[in-house]
Amino acid sequence: MARHITDRDTQRIIAIIIEWPSAKLTWRGLREVLQQKLGASWSYPTLNARPAIVSAFETKKSELRKALRDGTIGSILGDEDPEVEDLKQHIQKLELELRDKEKVIAAYDERFARYVYNAGHLKGLTPDNLNAPIPKIYRGQDYEYE
Repeated sequence: MARHITDRDTQRIIAIIIEWPSAKLTWRGLREVLQQKLGASWSYPTLNARPAIVSAFETKKSELRKALRDGTIGSILGDEDPEVEDLKQHIQKLELELRDKEKVIAAYDERFARYVYNAGHLKGLTPDNLNAPIPKIYRGQDYEYE
């Protein structure tokens, strides 16, 4: 049988809610954490009977919802959540790959500009030659060329 919630328990429960370590806050999840950290199991009606606990729960829940909407959930959770750290590392890896791809694209752009310049200055090569369609390759099919 669960014990009554004392004022000290209420303060400890509120502290746990304020320091909630993940983006998902539920009454069931809270009850499991309370069992682990405080060694006591209170029912939802018992927890819900304390206005201070309900207020802290609703405030944290709305704060998490707003942070998820705004994309600032990592700043609220801090560095305690391993999922957030994994996601931060994944983002850094993707940003590094993006910078590498941008360098490759810049090199191709430079090469293309050089080709265009050189093609325009070669004797006998005109813009019409450069804009001409690529010839179709006959691979033994029976169809007519356009």
